[in-house]
Amino acid sequence: MSTHDDIAKKIARKYKTDYNPGKGVDVRPPGKAIEVETDMNTIAHGIQQLQGYKDPRYLAVPKRIAPKVQERVKNTKIGVMDQNGNILRRAKKPGK
Repeated sequence: MSTHDDIAKKIARKYKTDYNPGKGVDVRPPGKAIEVETDMNTIAHGIQQLQGYKDPRYLAVPKRIAPKVQERVKNTKIGVMDQNGNILRRAKKPGK
């Protein structure tokens, strides 16, 4: 199992929902959209995956890249959480 799958399953358990490895975001608890990315090279893809969701949107990333990801999404409404689902940067509701 990949690091991506490990993180997605851990966050899905935390929010008492399922991990969706198919199209769309990886974890979809009520009131949130969470996309898991494990590499800085795929952050742009993660941001693209979050497009169109009306709920607060989060990128879940390993702690080692979290500071860089927070810098990358600084001027967006996307939030950042660590690999355990702890919110590091709160998301702003899209469209506000």
